[in-house]
Amino acid sequence: MTMFLTDSNNIKEVLLFPAMKPIKEDEAKDDTTPKA
Repeated sequence: MTMFLTDSNNIKEVLLFPAMKPIKEDEAKDDTTPKA
């Protein structure tokens, strides 16, 4: 059902997307923190 909602042809994209999103957010937060 999620594949229909996201218009995804690849089940791997549907399953891995929630796992990939927080990693990208963490990297963005690390980039914005000042380096001492």
